[in-house]
Amino acid sequence: MAEPRGEPVISTLRRVHLFSDCGDEELALVESLLSRVEVDADAALLRQGEPGRHFFVITHGYARVRRDRTDLGVVGPGSFVGEMALLHATTTSAAVTAITPLTAYVIDRQQFQLVIDRVPSIDDKVRQTAAQRASENGA
Repeated sequence: MAEPRGEPVISTLRRVHLFSDCGDEELALVESLLSRVEVDADAALLRQGEPGRHFFVITHGYARVRRDRTDLGVVGPGSFVGEMALLHATTTSAAVTAITPLTAYVIDRQQFQLVIDRVPSIDDKVRQTAAQRASENGA
């Protein structure tokens, strides 16, 4: 379900670390590309081994990250997932499943690339986080 465009979305984005260094024009670009999704508990955001198609920014609720049968952790408000497969044009390295009902903003591969190309602060933070996750989790 698409989020109505306007100040509430931008206000939410400003509170997310990923977007904290963005100017008004950059936030407007990001906001124009996002769709809000409501995800039920136990629903999959990402399935391990599937082609990377989406990038999620979680604003409410929690999800478990698991590779093979190993829990890698829990992500929640302000966290993002799906970046590694999109950055490297590969399959997802882990499954991400909601453990509570959650709200997230999602963009597809093409929109993700547009944001990465046009907003250097987001590009930097996404790449730093992806490198850290790869190092920590052997992805």
